[in-house]
Order: sequence, then structure tokens, then C-alpha cells
Amino acid sequence: MERVRLATNPNSVSRLRGVFVFDDIESLSRIWDSNKWGGHFTDEYLADVSVWAKQSTRVDAAWIEDIISDQGQLLPDWEAAAVGYWSGKPKSEDTPIWEVLVEGRFCIWSMHSKEEALKEISAIWPNSLGLLTYSMNCFGLGSLDGQCFSGITGHDEGISVDHYLRMVDSKDSDFINRLARLPIEKPKFYVGNPDPEKMYLPDLTGYSKKICTKGDANFTALLKLLLQLQNSARCGESA
Repeated sequence: MERVRLATNPNSVSRLRGVFVFDDIESLSRIWDSNKWGGHFTDEYLADVSVWAKQSTRVDAAWIEDIISDQGQLLPDWEAAAVGYWSGKPKSEDTPIWEVLVEGRFCIWSMHSKEEALKEISAIWPNSLGLLTYSMNCFGLGSLDGQCFSGITGHDEGISVDHYLRMVDSKDSDFINRLARLPIEKPKFYVGNPDPEKMYLPDLTGYSKKICTKGDANFTALLKLLLQLQNSARCGESA
């Protein structure tokens, strides 16, 4: 998919870098009615979000059923379907499933999603709740500290997908001073003082996954693709 994107529509948002959302309620209802997208597409995980997009690409996700099987294998003639996907054209005028690939920031509005997330964090990482409070206060100043994200890591054994926690602004004394003034200047964004006894980093290693070893035949091809993606991103930034 990524190789086809770079060849046919390199200015579109990569599925390796972006997050997809639905901006069309009819497309969303088609997924829920057909229930073809897997067990995690349920009401429990459906949330209303706001988006601040640096870049976005709208495509018809219906093409994906001609690209990859339910078992995760590429289908015959998948490349033609991938070209159709990245073209932005609907696979069918009657039943498109419009998704928007976004590079940017998101805010989850649905309270049930936030409440369930808090319950899970409290159960799995209780000693990180102070860090969560700090991160929520950071949002009031437009900081991304506390944001969890995945990244591709190269090491001696191969390549893996690992997860990280952003903590950049915490090292900036000017930012810390602004954060101290948050309850006075922006009280609506202030959620309380972080518990100093619960400022431990959450252990995210259980979410990591090795995707390619050095002995794998696809190792060189994956490295080449990642290099292309990195160069494409740099060209976009310089433009």
C-alpha cells in the first residue's frame, strides 16, 4: 500500500503516519451494518472527535476488501485496487466508505471513551496517574507532553514497532512557569496538582511487536520503503 502511494499519489497522507477518522455518517453506518471490519469496530470504541489537521486525504476504504484478505494476505490484483484507493475515487458510487487520513491533532469529546480510558489507566498503571494529570494540564497550554505514539525502531535483531511517551516541554523552564500559572490564567483547563508519588512512566513494552528480523527476506525491502517514506516526509517539510 505504501509503495503504491509513493508511486501514484506521494502527496497524500501515509497510512503509516496518519490516523483515520470518518467524516460521513452514512459511511460509518455501512461498516456497522456489515460488521466486516473486525471485533474492535463496536459501539464501545466509537467516539466523537475534533480534528486539527496539518494535512488530510479522503479515500474510499471499500477498496481495501480487494487489497487484503481477512487473514491479512494480499489478494490477486491488489495493486490495481491500491491505485484505486489512493486515487480518491469511490469504488462504487452507491456504497463508498469514506475515510479521512489525517496528520494532526485530535481531541476526544465522547465522555464514555474518556471515562473508560481513565479506568483502564488506573487499573494498569496506577503509579502513572500523576503523569496523566500533568499531561492533561499540558493540553491547556497546547503542549503534546504525555502523548503516546508508536514508532518504528531498528536494532541488532531487526525492526520492531515500539511505543513512546512524549516528554519534551517538561525540560523547558519557561514552559514550567507557564504551567504554574495555568490555574489562574486558564482555570477551565486546569485539572489539579499532579501527585508527585505517581509520576512513573507507564510500561508500554507489552504493546511492542517485532515486525521483521534481519534474516527475513523482506528486511531489505522494508528498509528501502522506510527510507522512501522518510525522504518523502522531508521533501514535504522543505516545501
